[in-house]
Amino acid sequence: MPRPTRRSPADDAARLSRRTLVGGAAAVAALAVAGTNDGAMAAGSGPRPGEFSRLQAEGTILIGTLGEAKTINPFQSDESEGDWRCKMLYDEFVRPDPETYAATPGLAASWDIQDLVITFTIQPNATFSDGSDVTAEDVKFTLEGFLDPQTASPRAVKFEKIAGAPAAGGTMPAEGISGIEVVDPKTVRITLAEPDAAFLYNMRYLFVVPRAKLEDKDLSAASTDPFFQSPIGAGPYTFERWSVGADFVATANPNFWEGAPEIAGFTHRTIPDSSALVSALQAGDIDGSLYAAPTLASDLEADPNLTILVPPFGSPNGTLFNCRVAPLDNPSVRRAIAMAVNVPEYVSSSLLGLGDAGLGPIAPDSWAHDPSLEPIPFDQAQAQALLTEAGVGEIELSMLCNAGNVLREDWLIRSQADLASVGITLNVEFIEWASLVERVTETRDFELIGADFAGVTAEPSELFEQFHSTSSQNHTGYANTELDELLAQARETLDQEAAKPIYAEIQRILMQDVPFHWAWYRPFIHVIRNDYSGYTGSNLEGGLFRTLPSMTGSPTV
Repeated sequence: MPRPTRRSPADDAARLSRRTLVGGAAAVAALAVAGTNDGAMAAGSGPRPGEFSRLQAEGTILIGTLGEAKTINPFQSDESEGDWRCKMLYDEFVRPDPETYAATPGLAASWDIQDLVITFTIQPNATFSDGSDVTAEDVKFTLEGFLDPQTASPRAVKFEKIAGAPAAGGTMPAEGISGIEVVDPKTVRITLAEPDAAFLYNMRYLFVVPRAKLEDKDLSAASTDPFFQSPIGAGPYTFERWSVGADFVATANPNFWEGAPEIAGFTHRTIPDSSALVSALQAGDIDGSLYAAPTLASDLEADPNLTILVPPFGSPNGTLFNCRVAPLDNPSVRRAIAMAVNVPEYVSSSLLGLGDAGLGPIAPDSWAHDPSLEPIPFDQAQAQALLTEAGVGEIELSMLCNAGNVLREDWLIRSQADLASVGITLNVEFIEWASLVERVTETRDFELIGADFAGVTAEPSELFEQFHSTSSQNHTGYANTELDELLAQARETLDQEAAKPIYAEIQRILMQDVPFHWAWYRPFIHVIRNDYSGYTGSNLEGGLFRTLPSMTGSPTV
């Protein structure tokens, strides 16, 4: 990836004028946070750009993020910001290596695999932040909580291969799930009903909670149980305070099984504009961020107090289609929309050589990526022909993305201009991240989305969750019988070499049917003050802050 370059003042002025054309006051108003998290949390007001303050204890770190988390209920988290906070509060049962994604010990100290039976040993000194032991009963309770249909967890699909797990639309067995067995206080045995290549990787999402605090309680997204507003976990940090739109604050857990982190606490602050994050880093108002505008990286490189890491590309960004609504239920119409947008021009003008044209749903560094894929060509004449053949004349559609992500905002503007050339009026709207997540994952109230709610970086079997017709996480509503069979086959194929041709065919079908237009690789820069060390670069959620518990240092203020 080329070194990031500076965006000129003229470029910034052009972006501002283009935003005014498509958004105006309505786009600014859309930045307001809609609703609250975790049932009873009150909405708060985050700082405006230029009004940042440190106000945290010595020895802590202040991290700027672009979008607010939806929840810290570990049974309901399903997006990057909430997942990272849950990792800090609860720890991961099995941790993926931040660079290779291989399964490594977390709250589970070790595991033994015998065919479909996996026996996990819990860290012998693992306790919750209140000092009580983490036991196999807690692990069993948490797994059953994920799988209980009444919880309606978006992550239930990751554990559904456990023997005895309720089928879709079923009920929880009164005697519990047969495939989860407590062997002794620190050992739990899990039996799978059939092979699952991603099972160990998926155990990263098992954020263990204390059974004693939540037994017979509501674990769903509607829960107002006080636990989810002041949770107790076994992670490296303990919850201090958070209300939606305000700072999320946590302090080091003195009872953490690896020992209390040297960094005494962290503040996770939402600053919903990537350029404002750059200003905050330059001013020393925040200590690091994963979401600073990469087009302003040269400004950050000029600051001797900052270090910049450039992670590899993940899966591409682009356009997510709601395949439930006409005319987007027609794959020819979706393909026409993809063909009508000038991706090469967008890559050249908006990404400034920092990103690249996207190619398929799997990150280019993945073992499962098929490099022989052909991109969807820019061809407005062919796009018009496809629309005409589908009986689609002049139509009006709406497209959303998260406000403050300037690259995604530019993608919407690019799409708006190009689609007008084929008779499609595109109404664009920029809204706050948590609201966008809700529109996509819960209410399904959208037509097109300019964000990456589909595609995989680390584990290719996640395509099953995203596109299998029976998956609750298929946000597009796309269905293809042939693809269903291939997705199931790939998930059960444990040998990578044997799985590669299956994933190649999966990618071919998805590129043909276009439930998502994987158009461009989003460039990231991860930035941190030089006062900190001990981090590991990663393009998993949390980036270099995945290893926050191992970091050292404190800000110079």
